[in-house]
Amino acid sequence: MNRPYCARKQRLVRKLRIILGVCIAVFVAAAVFAVLFMRPISDATLKELGVIEPDSRFVSVDEVPTRYIEEGAGGETIVFIHGFSSSLYTWRQCIGPIAAKHHVVALDLKGFGFSGKPPSEYTIDGYVDFLIHFMDATGVRTATLCGNSMGGNIAWRAALKYPERVDKLILVDASGYEEKHPGIPLFLKLGRLPGVGELLSAFMTRGRVRSVLESAYYDPVHVTERTVSAYYYSMKTEGAMRAVLARLRRKGSDAAQWQGRIPEIKAPTLIIWGENDKWIEKENAIRFHKDIRGSMLVIIPECGHVPQEEKPAELVSAVLEFMSGQTEKDILTIEKSLPVEPMAPAGTTV
Repeated sequence: MNRPYCARKQRLVRKLRIILGVCIAVFVAAAVFAVLFMRPISDATLKELGVIEPDSRFVSVDEVPTRYIEEGAGGETIVFIHGFSSSLYTWRQCIGPIAAKHHVVALDLKGFGFSGKPPSEYTIDGYVDFLIHFMDATGVRTATLCGNSMGGNIAWRAALKYPERVDKLILVDASGYEEKHPGIPLFLKLGRLPGVGELLSAFMTRGRVRSVLESAYYDPVHVTERTVSAYYYSMKTEGAMRAVLARLRRKGSDAAQWQGRIPEIKAPTLIIWGENDKWIEKENAIRFHKDIRGSMLVIIPECGHVPQEEKPAELVSAVLEFMSGQTEKDILTIEKSLPVEPMAPAGTTV
């Protein structure tokens, strides 16, 4: 046998062994990192940090401890439903002003925020049933459903599946239409890949959370440290990343079927959209408006995917006008900022 050939083969084998060893070391280091830094934080610590507010309550829904808040006693009932990987915190700047005229309830969905996170498929259809069971558990017979992003998807599907429980709909940058090029960050797209998502979840730092939030905003200056904390610490609760990855990896095989039923929605509907939403483009707002007969559309300029966080005053104004039944036009554009009560601090600001 040719000796130079054998020598080259041996050197190649040694290089491959070194590369394999480095790869194994990286995965071991990632696993150690996850064990050391992704351990759940106790409720007591979260309360000390001011992340769980004093007015939070818990109710059992389908045997899942479910966090919610309830304010206001008059007017109609509005149930606020957050989006993917969010929590009831997202509505905090809007709840006070709206609760002054209406009975307001907001919850952390199963798998998110500080509610329980059991092993589950986390389908939209499952969330629809979960929402109705939550209303049963809290004594809410009928309500206006106000949902952002995935929460909006849950809301309009509930209006189709349980029309007798839904008085009105408020869809805030809601999902529901199939998109060929969804604008979610690359970090979340990679999370759908087997193994990759688990590895990336070990590196879910405050910086990463801030980066994802900034991509959802039009103006990143509105992403406060308190907002980052609300999202970051909920990610560190037991089972949080398992729920996030389970939801990310749902292919939505029934999406086309439900999308075709949107024109069947009979509930009075308000559609609110950030004009500069990169996650779900404004064209989807126009599609909802065309498909839902009699719906009203509000476009908020210089606003991204979460108007309730970035432009809360404008959202509050649109919601109160819609609930009062005084809106005369079917398409509105809010051009100025209106005053809104500042969010009261809950514990220590972090």
